[in-house]
Amino acid sequence: MTSDEHVLSLGKLLGNIHVLEMSLRVFLMNRPGARVVHEVYGTDLLNLPAGSELPESDFTSFAYLSELVDRFNEVAVSDEAPTIDQSVVEVRNTLMHGCVLGSINEFPVHILKFSKPLSGRVCVTINERMTTEWFAQQNRLVYSAVQTVAECLAAKA
Repeated sequence: MTSDEHVLSLGKLLGNIHVLEMSLRVFLMNRPGARVVHEVYGTDLLNLPAGSELPESDFTSFAYLSELVDRFNEVAVSDEAPTIDQSVVEVRNTLMHGCVLGSINEFPVHILKFSKPLSGRVCVTINERMTTEWFAQQNRLVYSAVQTVAECLAAKA
């Protein structure tokens, strides 16, 4: 793996995680009983300056990916639909909170994630070589979740 391949693989994975989060928000805001989003509809979100205020809704909430996946899975279970594998949350958390280690000129590099400290000690919770195969496996997991949400949205349309 070259540095360019690493960057492209990382970008693809991060992009898929962003798509998953937005898909979950769209799904949840279109559910019966969703928090009011009427002020968001018709608003040109792309041109709102920083500091603009909107009502909290299922679209604008500060919910973590783990919360969005939990809420989706609750709905899916009640609708007897497929659920999302919770490990997509760990993929996201590993990328956001992990430490990438390796030589600047040698790929693949490793990603390590540590636990919260307990009595001044941490545990290594993730130690993975970020190989082409590792990226492909993570992307399959995340893309599968995106497909699950898309299928549920299509079924409700």
